[in-house]
Amino acid sequence: MKVSASVQGVERLLKDIEKTDRAMERAIKRAVDRTALAVETDAKKKLKADGHIVTGRLRASIHAELENGKEYSYSD
Repeated sequence: MKVSASVQGVERLLKDIEKTDRAMERAIKRAVDRTALAVETDAKKKLKADGHIVTGRLRASIHAELENGKEYSYSD
């Protein structure tokens, strides 16, 4: 007795998996960026709330550096 089988749609499945991987990667990067900006905001608010701002240089130096090259820079 000889049995044979074929699987159809494997290439489409692999393409769908690749699309899902890229979408997950973008979502993770966005979440990390939002978290970095939230940490920056919280740190600056804490400095202000605790009365640690004298010249503003420390607060201005706190900035998130995002992977896509965007950042909120400061200057003296």
